Amino acid sequence: MSARSYYSATIKEFLSTYENTIIGEMALQHPFDLNDVTKASWLSEIRILKRELKDIPDGHISLEFKIPRMGKRVDSVVANDGILFLLEFKDGDTEYRNSTFKQVMDYALDLKNFHKGSRDKLIVPIAVPTQAPANSPTIQKYKDGVFRPFGVNQTQIGSAIRAISE
Repeated sequence: MSARSYYSATIKEFLSTYENTIIGEMALQHPFDLNDVTKASWLSEIRILKRELKDIPDGHISLEFKIPRMGKRVDSVVANDGILFLLEFKDGDTEYRNSTFKQVMDYALDLKNFHKGSRDKLIVPIAVPTQAPANSPTIQKYKDGVFRPFGVNQTQIGSAIRAISE
């Protein structure tokens, strides 16, 4: 387990680990009272990621990744082929919101500028309103290696990661 995240493993390990084990590890790292809404949100995220990452067995995943010096946490970081995919879930949301794009872009810039291990990586910020309609996002990379944030719904995560990784 990474000191920077509530849960960290290879994608292969993540896929073979029981949901309750993952939530248990996350709960042990969570410094606040753990309420039912947070547990339900984590469980939803884990189930979605297990489904969407099943065809991406290589790589690494961190859940509730703490951004250095900022006091913020991104829901999920998937590292695949030298690319960091930052996933900010909005469980049950039906819309792609500018506020979520701004939030995940802030995380991407903070990692690029304040996390030594991310400085030389491509960083792809992705908003995931789970119940939003399917989206055909425009992919744009800035000069610093950070991509313009875009949104996908819960069924498009795996295909977005595979498309950008290729």
